[in-house]
Amino acid sequence: MWCKVKSYKVIGINLEQVWQVWSDVTNWHIWQKDIKSATIDGLFITGSQIKLKLQDDSIITMSLTEVKPYERFMDLTKFFLARMYATHEFIIDGDILEFRDTFKIYGILGFFWRKLILEKVIDSDQEQTVGLIKRVIELHQVGEVKHVK
Repeated sequence: MWCKVKSYKVIGINLEQVWQVWSDVTNWHIWQKDIKSATIDGLFITGSQIKLKLQDDSIITMSLTEVKPYERFMDLTKFFLARMYATHEFIIDGDILEFRDTFKIYGILGFFWRKLILEKVIDSDQEQTVGLIKRVIELHQVGEVKHVK
């Protein structure tokens, strides 16, 4: 098993508005530039399946293995002889909202898939979080949002 945690903290954004954007899967392509389109087979709940069409026209299917609204969700992507879990958590500490993403990969070919796909996902994680924040600002006319360390 291999694991990597990424974190991004901001002040000035509302968790409910963030969750609204995150759970609107069919519009992920607006704020995640590596996605051409996305579909979900129902509601944004545990057990639902998400299909992503990437810019290179490849298709990735993810399962939502845990969804706790306004707190976190976990998705599973299955590869040949490997599984990748991504946990997306939203942690409030006073005025600060932390976006914490944990990526884990398991399996015999985990090293291969980590090099081929997961490291690219991790490298773009902050860009994706900033895209999410910009989308929230755009939809909800949020005032100033500041990144904090």
